[in-house]
Amino acid sequence: MPSEPLLGVTVTSRIVILGAAGIVGQGIARQLRSRGVSNVVLVDLRSDPLATLARELETESAVADVTDPTALAGVLRDSQLVVNATLYYQNRAVMEACLASNCSYLDLGGLYHMTLRQLELASQFRKADLLAILGAGKAPGITNVLAAHGARAFDRLTEVHLRSGRRSLDERAAFSLPYAASTLLDEFTLAPVVLDRGALHEIPPLSGRERVTHPPPFGAIDYVTTLHSELATLPAFLGRGLETLDFKVGLSRATADALENLVRLGFASSEPLPVGGVSVRHREFTASLLSRIPSVAGPEAWITEAELIGSTHGRRRRLTLRVTGDERQNGTSLAAAATVELFRAGRIPSHGVEAPEAVVPAEPFFELLRSYGLGYAESEGT
Repeated sequence: MPSEPLLGVTVTSRIVILGAAGIVGQGIARQLRSRGVSNVVLVDLRSDPLATLARELETESAVADVTDPTALAGVLRDSQLVVNATLYYQNRAVMEACLASNCSYLDLGGLYHMTLRQLELASQFRKADLLAILGAGKAPGITNVLAAHGARAFDRLTEVHLRSGRRSLDERAAFSLPYAASTLLDEFTLAPVVLDRGALHEIPPLSGRERVTHPPPFGAIDYVTTLHSELATLPAFLGRGLETLDFKVGLSRATADALENLVRLGFASSEPLPVGGVSVRHREFTASLLSRIPSVAGPEAWITEAELIGSTHGRRRRLTLRVTGDERQNGTSLAAAATVELFRAGRIPSHGVEAPEAVVPAEPFFELLRSYGLGYAESEGT
């Protein structure tokens, strides 16, 4: 039998995981069941992998299409919390279904623009005394909590640099998707938003390249600025003195090279193209093709960090906070599961629509991540 949760609570209301047959959804489900959460309901449109997972975890499942409001309302009824692990395009529609079904909500990020649309529902969630947590994965999620936690050490905070990188420990490693192909293509083609000199603005895709040397076993990782949800909420939370905030991603070399080449060759374009008498959108074709490539991760190390620069008692300070893991540990799944545990334990006593930096308590969150086998470290510089 699974072990008891670290926080030791018993809740009878259901936890529904949408997109449970996906890479991240499966990870969330397995982690929650391993922690003794028995009332998990798995929901996906892909019936065969869903049934296999439900048998493995000995839990309830339902085949449903999240784009069908009637079907979605049926599976959300009598639920305490909905964990949305589907593509971020569905985030606002699922939130609206949660309002109609009187249940709280958690997702893994809205790639900035969707997050802004979701924040518009704040008053409705407050009125219903429900909570929606936006971006409770690795990045956004861990990044947000790292930044908020680290900011408390500064009298004046001027710069925050968020990074989520991975490095293959096998130089022969092949292309491997860390998450949904559609989201990756969006990150590599949509204009990133950054905070520069205190103002938010867009920069060209695939810009802001940077090589960062991390402690072993990570070494040098090449990063590029991408559009991300942290920029939709962290600037206001961290305060008016903040001048610079950006997010950069560093994929394995094989994966980054493949994606950048596809983008340059036009395979991520959303423009329709006539092919053999039919209209084809390269982006949809590419995402579908990439999703069919078996994801066999070799030895790999990943790092998610927040580098904060400012001053304390008038002296310049640089503080870096890191969460780390390997190919056996899906950071997004584990961060979402930790947030669910804190929610069930009553450690997130809020309502409305919130980002992790505002409602996820840092110390118990990182304690849970460590209990899951992830690393946590802080380092000082000048």
